[in-house]
Amino acid sequence: MSAIHLSSDALLIPQWVEIRRQLEEMNPKTCGLTIHWSTADGQFRTVDLSEEMTVFLVQLVQQLTEARPIAVQAPETTLTTTQAAALLQMSRPHLIRLLEAGGIPHHWVGSHRRILVGDVLKYKEAKRLEAIAEMTRISQEMGLY
Repeated sequence: MSAIHLSSDALLIPQWVEIRRQLEEMNPKTCGLTIHWSTADGQFRTVDLSEEMTVFLVQLVQQLTEARPIAVQAPETTLTTTQAAALLQMSRPHLIRLLEAGGIPHHWVGSHRRILVGDVLKYKEAKRLEAIAEMTRISQEMGLY
């Protein structure tokens, strides 16, 4: 079981880079992770993480060290069309057309559309995978892959 110790200065980028290095050296499928930290009142806490939480932590630290924005939301959180369009990096009118065509499930709250963040993320991931498949296909046709 690997251990990572977090202190009050753990928000400093150099320390996240070191934590990332440690996390990348371990295989979450074969190596569990224990996190130790101290609370504001000076008590020490320890928690053993599951494989899923270890993978999540690795991804989180990767995002932090790359200075990428992070938002943690439950998949059942609802978004407005403006929020969903921003998350998908598309215009709101384009998103509305996509919703009307059935591309992403949505529901109505009064006269306003609402979209589950989980559905938005599924759509985003599907589009990412489609783009990768298309790039692979083109590369193969060109004899590059």
